[in-house]
Amino acid sequence: MSKHERLGSILELLNRDGTLDVDDAAAELHVSAATIRRDLDILAQQQLLTRTHGGAVSNNAAFDLPLRYKTARYASEKQRIGRAAADMVTAGSIVGLNGGTTTTEVARALALRGAELIFMPAGKDKRKLWATWRTLIWARAIENLAIVVTTQNLFNHQERGLAMVAAPEEILFESTAVGRTFVDVSLDRVRYLRATRDVPGSSEQYAAKQGVLGPQWQRPELYDVIYPKPLREAAE
Repeated sequence: MSKHERLGSILELLNRDGTLDVDDAAAELHVSAATIRRDLDILAQQQLLTRTHGGAVSNNAAFDLPLRYKTARYASEKQRIGRAAADMVTAGSIVGLNGGTTTTEVARALALRGAELIFMPAGKDKRKLWATWRTLIWARAIENLAIVVTTQNLFNHQERGLAMVAAPEEILFESTAVGRTFVDVSLDRVRYLRATRDVPGSSEQYAAKQGVLGPQWQRPELYDVIYPKPLREAAE
């Protein structure tokens, strides 16, 4: 288990129980008590929990795990799920995705297979997460060279969601207001960015990296070097 996976597991245990004992966590995660103490200190510095004598308590029993910890947990499994789900989609299909790190891998796999429009819900009011959530939605468009559309919140008008249409080169529309909006998008531009290569001087005409889904930028042969597989998976 990597450090990020372990930190995510600690937060999940704390979210489940509300409190955490160092010795109990060490036994459950199969690490030393000293390791758990160091991890708790790291998470306390990030204000994700409050340290107590012999453990920690949750700052908020209903928090969501930070994205960086969710993404690191079971990364290879999520990638395989993403590829398997994408293999089930035929050309011309319409696929709706909810939020989450596993569905992010599905979106990435679909983009590699040619998906040009990705729909994601924006959920409820993001409060302090507005800026980072907005950036994440746009990042999906940039890294997949696709049009990403988020829906407005459907619970009630008080819990604002972010309606947004993001292209790789710019955010075409965003609003928290109630209503219906029509937005023109250019799939031809997306297709051109995917089909061409980034060259010196490209940034004078294009606001996104061309060909990021192609061999110019995708280097799968390096993945196992940078992120070695667990011994059991490597043996298989």
